[in-house]
Amino acid sequence: MMKVMKHPMIPITFFYVNGIFLSDYFSIRFQTIFWVIPLTALILLFLFFHTLLNNNVRNEAARFFSWLFVALFFILAGISSYSFTNRQDKLVYEVSRFYSITVEEQLKPNSSQNRYYGTLIQDNKKHRVLIYQSVKDSIWQTGQTFISYVAVKPIHTAKNPYQFNYAAYLSKKNIYGQIKVDSVYKILPPQKDFYHYVAFVREQLKESFDLHGYDQEVRGIIYALLFGQRQDLSETVEKNYRDAGVVHVLSVSGLHIGLLYYVLNFILGLGIRNRNYRFLGVVSFLIFFAFLSGLSGPVVRSVVMFSLVGFGSMLRKNTSTIHILIVSMFFILLLYPNYVFDIGFQLSYMAVYAIIYLYPLIRKYFRKENKLLNFFSEMVAISLVAQLGVLPLSLYYFGQFPLLFLIGNLIVVTTTNLVLLGLLLLLALNYINEYLARYLGYVIEYLILFGNKVTEMIAAQHQWILTDISVKLTECIVYILLIFSVAWLLKKYTYKKIILLLILLISLQINYLIPYLKKGVTEQYVLYDYRNFTYVELSSDKYHFYTTDPNVQQQHYIKEFIREKGKKQIVIHHVENSFKNGNKLFLLVDSLGIYKTSQKADVIVLINNPAVNLDRLIEYHQPRQLIVHPGNKKWRKENWLTSCDKKNIPYHDMREKGYMTFNN
Repeated sequence: MMKVMKHPMIPITFFYVNGIFLSDYFSIRFQTIFWVIPLTALILLFLFFHTLLNNNVRNEAARFFSWLFVALFFILAGISSYSFTNRQDKLVYEVSRFYSITVEEQLKPNSSQNRYYGTLIQDNKKHRVLIYQSVKDSIWQTGQTFISYVAVKPIHTAKNPYQFNYAAYLSKKNIYGQIKVDSVYKILPPQKDFYHYVAFVREQLKESFDLHGYDQEVRGIIYALLFGQRQDLSETVEKNYRDAGVVHVLSVSGLHIGLLYYVLNFILGLGIRNRNYRFLGVVSFLIFFAFLSGLSGPVVRSVVMFSLVGFGSMLRKNTSTIHILIVSMFFILLLYPNYVFDIGFQLSYMAVYAIIYLYPLIRKYFRKENKLLNFFSEMVAISLVAQLGVLPLSLYYFGQFPLLFLIGNLIVVTTTNLVLLGLLLLLALNYINEYLARYLGYVIEYLILFGNKVTEMIAAQHQWILTDISVKLTECIVYILLIFSVAWLLKKYTYKKIILLLILLISLQINYLIPYLKKGVTEQYVLYDYRNFTYVELSSDKYHFYTTDPNVQQQHYIKEFIREKGKKQIVIHHVENSFKNGNKLFLLVDSLGIYKTSQKADVIVLINNPAVNLDRLIEYHQPRQLIVHPGNKKWRKENWLTSCDKKNIPYHDMREKGYMTFNN
């Protein structure tokens, strides 16, 4: 392992990234930093002078305080950067008024609505929002501005445990509100800034492909590869690429930027002999291409990284690739710290780091004398180490692993490289020579359809796709450390490395033993379901579901719950009006409004808008808890909650709070 001070950006980036995580985890406000920094400085000064008086300025003390200062400085820098970027001016929700709205980015539409990121002006302050528009209306272009009468609404948080939290995801993009635009009051002239002209150029380039008459399937692949736009990709095609383990080729990333870098370097080298001018030309085009493709995390990372490689080459310095990778990460996160939470950004960096660090260990086993065989052999090796590097993150985020990823990468990545090179040439021919453009267009169409067919065949082999894999965050971190610790050990055996490896293995074992230590402890939940009632009791070996839903096991939120909690025997109890679990009697009061039973209920669930006098119901049962199901009408719910407050009965509003947990 390289010496830390030989590459100082490694610890600096490590501390800075941890500062970002700390700021997010503890929700540190930007204003807080103003008193944290002076307080930290005072503590450091006190410790430093205390050391002077007691240790006579020994070198160890000076070194310790140097490290402590660097660590605290960059941790605070990370906290400050993230807090400043995510400072939030409070949005006013649920008040309809006229707003000036600007479209920033078009997203992939769903079956009924187009979706966009945009900004609106509220009380003279700009706010980023999620915009919904009916699919029947004309699609808005990036930079388009209009006035509409709408109400800003909060973005709903996850209502069930282990469910994807869309509100938290959007908060990392500084989006805290959503609007639905039914009618546009007035179209304003577009804001003709840099982003407007980039969007205009992108649309012109996209229109240049109209002469080929490509169908939606081919267009979707072209727009994804060239412009980073996946809105036109069908769900089927995207799922096939994901199940085949090659979905990464549909995102503009290091693969595309690397090809662009070397192709542009070669083309410009034919006419520009001065390497400095050639470097500036290549980097200028790459930066423009990054804007053209929407400034996604992998694109920005790749452009910065290849720019640094080119800069080092221009200065005739042989800089460490890992150091360049770390420097690119630091500068990207310095400008936009939220990228650290972007899944594509994380996977991209982990894959590149794995290739740089792990590939040299296995390269000798894949070398072939024949150049063609060597090319495919190296492709296999690179795919293996890249997949190994991103494996813990992939399992943590997606919970599945395609075993046929090698075949997919070998065929589809090779095909995609040819398609991308062909598309770069085709872009120019679309404007220069329509005759040649059409012939090249046929070849590209064939290659795209061939790649789609291969992914479809691989994705159809469901028995080779491992699904419903649950990996917790702590396990993910330990797995990553374990993979690279083994590689570190293989480079050079030392006693300390072996000890580190054993510690990681023991920590992994402890993590797996923790659930067994909780044997005998039961967990109880009322899960969020708009139409049905579902109560689950989880013991060490069984799931007991008490539910009104005959198809409860097919529900997506149930599958997510079981995946995270682990597979156990499932026992279904279909309930109608009441059921008993342990010492608690649950009563479901539905639209019939029947609540008089022989036994007094401990927990009452109001479901399906019962026309019931809640005061009498409470008087009759004296329940310990009342649950308001999310499917009830809002006005009824408000009346019920008022009655609970008067009677001092604890209640849980599932529409607002989501699922509920019970203590043993």
